[in-house]
Amino acid sequence: MSNSFVNIIKILIILALTFSLSFATTVTLDAAGPTLTLSPTSGPIGTKVSVSFCDKDLAGRTIGIGNITFDGMPMNNRVIQLDSDGCLCATYFTVPYVDLVNGFGTPLDAESFTVEVKVSGVGPQDQPSTKPFTVTRPGLILSAYSGYKGGTVTVSGTGWPQRTPGAVTVTIEGAGTAIKKNATPDSSGAFSISYTAPPTDDAYFQDVGADCDRYLQVWAQDILGNVAPKPTNKRKFCLKAAYLTLDPKSGPPGTSVKVTGAGFQPQTSVEDLKIANTMIFAPNLMTNTVGTFTTTFPAPTLPLGCQVVSATVAGLTLGECFTITEPSLWGALDGELEIPVEDALATISDKLIRVWGYYNGEWRVYDPNDPLGSNLTGLISGRAYWIKLSEDCTLIFRQLKAGWNNIGW
Repeated sequence: MSNSFVNIIKILIILALTFSLSFATTVTLDAAGPTLTLSPTSGPIGTKVSVSFCDKDLAGRTIGIGNITFDGMPMNNRVIQLDSDGCLCATYFTVPYVDLVNGFGTPLDAESFTVEVKVSGVGPQDQPSTKPFTVTRPGLILSAYSGYKGGTVTVSGTGWPQRTPGAVTVTIEGAGTAIKKNATPDSSGAFSISYTAPPTDDAYFQDVGADCDRYLQVWAQDILGNVAPKPTNKRKFCLKAAYLTLDPKSGPPGTSVKVTGAGFQPQTSVEDLKIANTMIFAPNLMTNTVGTFTTTFPAPTLPLGCQVVSATVAGLTLGECFTITEPSLWGALDGELEIPVEDALATISDKLIRVWGYYNGEWRVYDPNDPLGSNLTGLISGRAYWIKLSEDCTLIFRQLKAGWNNIGW
């Protein structure tokens, strides 16, 4: 009798434990809530996101208006009915605009930030389900981060909402004004535009310190509220200082010297080009569309040592040192026999317009149409001359072009 009583007690305990565990399991399942799936799980403002889940225990239930939220903001404006399998199938919302500082509390130069997507008001225990979504900031890349006035720079965008015509405004700005260009991202959210660094107005540029005299800030914003990260040094275009170079940097009188300038005012006359106090003959010399020019001249007979070659464009003067050295043993000497210009250039006489030579501080000219008025009577070995021609031709072994040619004789 006692054994039967004990057995009954054991059976009751087992049943109680089973019921307790079953209840606990049910509570735990309900407390966890359904597992959300987001697609995609990251993207910029304007990204279309699908929300889905399945839970058989929720079959036939509904999701109330505003119970799908993005960082607390309601995303559904209607009641959503779960199907007979308890599934929420591909309900979509668009990542909304939120003031990036006041809304998300994220610094403007942050590359991304994460918010919570929540579905609540579903299930017996009304336990919400959450999933993180990473809001990404679109990016900008410059083809060059420094250059000269008039230079072309390509701005490439990545990670923008796709295929919205003219959606992105790229701004290139300085201290006084700005250039704005519209861009349309492609199917991958990318775009590419080009701009020209302002050639004339220094108000576009701002002082930034010793490593860069002036710069432009480049940034972008679209119609949805996406903003490329706050401009940093990686998104600044540094305006390089103009420069002047000589090639070679030294040589005896008569050496052909190539002068190159860059970073000057584009499409502007070179007002003053000289070595020491001697003008360098360079008719109609101008900078090109990006502020560059090049010309050559024969080094004149000047005192040995550094003689400054200088160029002035739009009021900006730069100079570089050319070192005059002793003449070579086989170079030109005073009193060396001249070859008459008519004889030296006989094979190209029908194309010859004018010849200039410089020696001992004096320019001399030969004009085939005015031989009596010409004071350049002959060519001397080892000296350099400027020859202007009406068309391309060959002089001995030299290939000459129409216009001015600098040659060593």
